[in-house]
Amino acid sequence: MTWPTGGMVGRGVQDSGPGLDAASLERIFQAFYTPNLAVWGGAYRSTAPSSYGGRLWATAGSPKGAIFRFTLPVDQDSTL
Repeated sequence: MTWPTGGMVGRGVQDSGPGLDAASLERIFQAFYTPNLAVWGGAYRSTAPSSYGGRLWATAGSPKGAIFRFTLPVDQDSTL
């Protein structure tokens, strides 16, 4: 999933696994937190987008699974 919003572009990935409970959602990007989704855990992963003015977060999927999303600012002056 991709979406533009207010000078930002966003991207998301959703799975259909067992999902994340509320406690995991609050801690998933903290350093040294290692749930079954250890590859996504860690403070570095959440600070990488923020160092460019963006954001990384996770939400619970419906009816199960998890959704990981991030946003990054769009450079209005550049062209591809």
